[in-house]
Amino acid sequence: QLDAKKTDLEGAELALHQFKKDHDVLSLALEDKQNIVASSLEKYNADLADSRKTQIEVQARLDQLRAALVADPLEAGSSAISSSPTVTTLRNKYREKASEAQALEVRYGGAHPEMLAAKRELDSLRVQIRGEIEVMIRSAEADLREARQTEVGLRREIDKMQDAGHRLNQQEIKYNALERQKANQANLYGMLLERTTTTDLMHLFEVVPVQILDRALKPTSPVSPKVTLNVAAGIMMGLLLGLGMALLVARMDRTIQSFEDVEALGVTVLGVLPTIESEDGAARQPRLRLAKKKKGKAPPTETSPRDLIVHTRPRSTFAESCRTVRTNLLFKAAQGSLKTLAITSAGPLEGKTTVAVSLAVSIAQSGKRVLLVDTDLRRPRLHRIFGVGTDVGMTSVLVGEATVEDVAKATEVPGLSLIPCGPVPPNPSELLHGANFDNFLKEASARYDRVVFDSPPLGAVTDAAVIAPQVDGTVVVVRANRTRRDSARGTLRRLTDVGANIFGAVVNDALPNDNRYGYGGYYYYGGHRYGYGEGESGEDERAAAE
Repeated sequence: QLDAKKTDLEGAELALHQFKKDHDVLSLALEDKQNIVASSLEKYNADLADSRKTQIEVQARLDQLRAALVADPLEAGSSAISSSPTVTTLRNKYREKASEAQALEVRYGGAHPEMLAAKRELDSLRVQIRGEIEVMIRSAEADLREARQTEVGLRREIDKMQDAGHRLNQQEIKYNALERQKANQANLYGMLLERTTTTDLMHLFEVVPVQILDRALKPTSPVSPKVTLNVAAGIMMGLLLGLGMALLVARMDRTIQSFEDVEALGVTVLGVLPTIESEDGAARQPRLRLAKKKKGKAPPTETSPRDLIVHTRPRSTFAESCRTVRTNLLFKAAQGSLKTLAITSAGPLEGKTTVAVSLAVSIAQSGKRVLLVDTDLRRPRLHRIFGVGTDVGMTSVLVGEATVEDVAKATEVPGLSLIPCGPVPPNPSELLHGANFDNFLKEASARYDRVVFDSPPLGAVTDAAVIAPQVDGTVVVVRANRTRRDSARGTLRRLTDVGANIFGAVVNDALPNDNRYGYGGYYYYGGHRYGYGEGESGEDERAAAE
């Protein structure tokens, strides 16, 4: 306690010293500073009173001069006029000349040359008197302005002194508090020191009896470290830390995680597409080519089998999932017309092109005549999937250079035709807004049973928002564990704002063993993979349906 009180006393002394240093109390006491401020305030107030008195006097003189100027300056008898020797001399001279002029008028008449000269001299004297009075007015106005400026400066100084006085009062309060704290700590320390000294002196003369209560025993095991306890505590802390990190990661992950996350957006889930798996990790699948090519067009090129898995592997789980989406979509649209359908997503790399191709192939496999149109006019991909050139396509129709029959290309998929993007335009949104797009919809709807549009992501550009209200329905693709919930919600809101008919959402790239999407039992039954025939149970190689 003695050391603690000593530390408290030193802290109080240091705080008081720092306060004096910060507020310059070392060179001049607070009381002296307050006296200086009070003296300055007294002087400034006296000067302010003198300035106000001067203003009143100058204003009175100015009023008299202005009144004399308005009235007859020769007859004005104010003190302001009388105090000017020049005006007094001119007025006396005017009176003398006026008397002489009267005598001349009596003697010679008003038209005599001498009489006329006397009148001119009187007029000149009158002008001089008025001019002198105007000079006096300007001088009085200058004096009044100076007095007012002096008053403003004095008031400013008075405000400064008052602020300084308030600050000094606050400093005095703080200073007195620190002084009291220092005094209290000093008293406590003195009392404690005195009592400690007395106790030490008493111990010098006191004989303390010593008695052995327990004999010391040699320990048989180390006191520290306690290995068993430490290992158990470490395991427990590791488990708790791992659980906490897992909960934190799950909490921070804002992507689509489950079937319920999609339904929470207020949209119908048309189906869930699993991650596309290769049939054999090393084997290469056959590549699809166009059924025919027109003269002058680029030769077809090979493409990845992933986008056309519904055609190349119709027994795969992905193909069956696409047929489920097709069934749900057609059932939902059974009450109304479904001729034209747009496929979009919130952002890129979420699989909307693969879903559009797979859904178009699936509908064509049901015996319908289907037209697949690439309206992603900024980053088209269908021409690479089907291996066609880009010299003509959808943009050619939109600018009026071609018709549906000119640009539609048949594929190896029975019943499926393709219209690629064509030359990439500088103004995609303006083309989609034009009347040619409406004419295209009418012509394509008349020629085909279903028209599927691969639209650009709505989160990146506005093209999909232009297409959506013009077609019969729109399907939004969300990618599991990638699409953010807020992005999907914003996409649905933008589609609703433009009046689009949203049929539902398709969850893409769901893991086969992820029960959150309802596919755990679909992929596995009794410990074995569910399939349609041989060749479906090879080693899986995951590939996202992008």
